[in-house]
Amino acid sequence: MIQTRYAVTLVTCDAQSVLTRSDRALKEELENLGASVRVAIWTDSKVDWSASSLTVIRSTWDACARFREFELWLRRIEAETRVCNPVGKILWNFEKHYLTDLQRRGIKVIPTIYFQAGSRISLNPTDVNWPEVVAKPSIGASSFAVRRFSMPCELSLLEDHLNEILSRTGALVQRFEETVTTLAERSLVFIGGEYSHAVRRLPFNTGDTPDLPEFDHEAEETEIAFSTQVLEVSDSRKLAFARVDILPGPTGLRLMELELIEPALFLTRKPGAAHRLASTLLALV
Repeated sequence: MIQTRYAVTLVTCDAQSVLTRSDRALKEELENLGASVRVAIWTDSKVDWSASSLTVIRSTWDACARFREFELWLRRIEAETRVCNPVGKILWNFEKHYLTDLQRRGIKVIPTIYFQAGSRISLNPTDVNWPEVVAKPSIGASSFAVRRFSMPCELSLLEDHLNEILSRTGALVQRFEETVTTLAERSLVFIGGEYSHAVRRLPFNTGDTPDLPEFDHEAEETEIAFSTQVLEVSDSRKLAFARVDILPGPTGLRLMELELIEPALFLTRKPGAAHRLASTLLALV
């Protein structure tokens, strides 16, 4: 039996087995450039990952609920195929504790308190001294289990929510930033380390950001410079793709999230972006 070889495998999951609109555009550009491309579900035991020169994580959206299994899978296929982005970066980026790491390196992030998985906490009013906070899992997707609380009147509710999260993963409590609703979070997409395009994000949205013109964002030079600094400080400037989620505020820009694993890249929002990413990926093959 002759084994089929592929230049690129785009990886999805059971819940999102077909490519998103953005990733379909990427697949089309890869094929236009002459690459053989397949789509595979990461949990499919029948897939021979060694049959692909490059394996690109795209929509493994159930991995946050199966992190240890996902980690073992990544480490196994790392010996069989080139993984994009690199496995070490994926694992570092998977747990949002990386935010405190970047803060230590001088990046301005949303003020954050981190709680370790498996712990059980009892909060005092002085433990969280912000008027409003947002609590979220340190391993999570989209806005799952992300809730907003008023302090100190909802302290006990916050405590209950955190302890529920901590039974599964670590947890973050962050100061609520009013500009999330008034100015909106901005997602800046980088391809091959260079800024490509940006969109505005919906606050506390559990679904995808709509792929519509009204969400396009023309990033300012200060936003691009700040996001580029985040990539440089995190040693991520040379990656094939990255998304930097930032928020403007009274004291300047702050980092919301650095997305290096499977970010929505909104490639249809920028002419030529899909082609540029396809070319960047094929340079790794």
